[in-house]
Amino acid sequence: MPFAGRIFGARAAASPDIAEMALRTSYPVALGMIMVVLSFATTLGYSHFLLQPIDERALSIVEHEIPSLQHLANVRVALARLGKDVRDFVVAEGPSRNPIGRGIDAKRARIKSEFRLYRALPTSSGEARWIPVFEQHLAQLEGAAERVILAAGSGTARQSLEELFEPALERTDSAAGMLQRLNEAEALSSANRILKTRHEATAIATLLGAASLGIAFVAMLLVMRVLRARARITRKYLRLLGDRNAELEAFAGRVAHDLKDPLGAVALQLVVARRRQQLKPEQAPHFDAIDRQLERMNQMIDALLEFARAGAASAAEARADLAEVLSTVVASVRPRLDAIQAELTVAPVPPLEVCCAPGALSSVLSNLLGNAAKFLVEGSELPRRIAVRVNEKGNLAHVEIEDNGPGIPVGAEERIFEPFQRLRETRQPGFGIGLATVKKIVETYHGRLGVRSRSRKGSVFWFELPKAALRRDEHGEHGEQVARDRRDARLS
Repeated sequence: MPFAGRIFGARAAASPDIAEMALRTSYPVALGMIMVVLSFATTLGYSHFLLQPIDERALSIVEHEIPSLQHLANVRVALARLGKDVRDFVVAEGPSRNPIGRGIDAKRARIKSEFRLYRALPTSSGEARWIPVFEQHLAQLEGAAERVILAAGSGTARQSLEELFEPALERTDSAAGMLQRLNEAEALSSANRILKTRHEATAIATLLGAASLGIAFVAMLLVMRVLRARARITRKYLRLLGDRNAELEAFAGRVAHDLKDPLGAVALQLVVARRRQQLKPEQAPHFDAIDRQLERMNQMIDALLEFARAGAASAAEARADLAEVLSTVVASVRPRLDAIQAELTVAPVPPLEVCCAPGALSSVLSNLLGNAAKFLVEGSELPRRIAVRVNEKGNLAHVEIEDNGPGIPVGAEERIFEPFQRLRETRQPGFGIGLATVKKIVETYHGRLGVRSRSRKGSVFWFELPKAALRRDEHGEHGEQVARDRRDARLS
């Protein structure tokens, strides 16, 4: 298998393995999350189930026991007032009995009304046995009250009061008191059951909560294990990617170097053949076509060499004068821009030195300006323009190269910086290496790059490089001002 086939074949074989490993490590995470959700859902649902009797008991106290106690208390109060009114009626004489008699009627009506409201509420089995007893005693009480009222003013009135009414009143009040105590006992029993149920529910909820926390802890351990596995997979992938990139760079450099010599020999033989032989008119186009193809091959080899060298380690002390390198690149690209009638404007450049070798910086600027010039001809906007802007962002030098060309299709912003990637829509020649070379150089020197673009509205390619430490020349501040003036003069 050829060298390139081995590289890309190994990369294609390794990618599914890594993807499968990443997928397998996701299963414990999903299982852990399902366990945590189920444990907390179970805890919440069972806690609600345990607390449901508390709600029922509390509702029973509010809707039954408390109203029953209120109505029975009102009955007993009305009984006490009825007894007082009957005694007063016996003692009173003449017309003064009339209001007391009306009060007796009102008390009797109040007793019946409150007892009727009590009967409308749910009753327990104990109350059901005592309700007929109360009703019987109440009927006897009313009969005794009638006799006392009829005997008022005679000598038997006091005797009827003591022998009939008072015992009947005591028995009726005693029956009402028994019903009241039954409701109090029921309310106390419900309250005790509420406390007991709440205690049990709290204990079980605590156990379930502890179990849920345990499951969550186990799930966290699973997640940590998965994260470590993912980290190992990521490191393995990065090593593999680095190895493949190194192999690709070595392959590009070896192929370019190995092709350079035979290509030069072919070009030399072509020049010799042209000089030694008198070419016929019909032969000249063929030799010109060979010349053009040789030049194209030479450009491709140069691009491969530049791409391979772009990955070389950066020198720690590398620095370049941005204005000086930019002026040189602008001077070299102006004839090409004049040929396509494109305007180039360069904003004033501040005095900056960046952490980058001059040759590498020149390659970055040349590729970006050349890329802009190449695609300007496909734009519909006239006049054709390219603008270069340089400014400072903290410890970084920010460079933008803007054009009003055709722009970049949506979704292709990242892809165009990968090697051997070209836009299908373009008709311009190229090998898809220029922007990849720019990316490798900028990232090698710890910088960043990117592009902002709108289709048919132009593009802005930008990159940032760390600024080099400031150095004063032997002339001090005056020397720095002189250097700035020289830079401005070169760029103007």
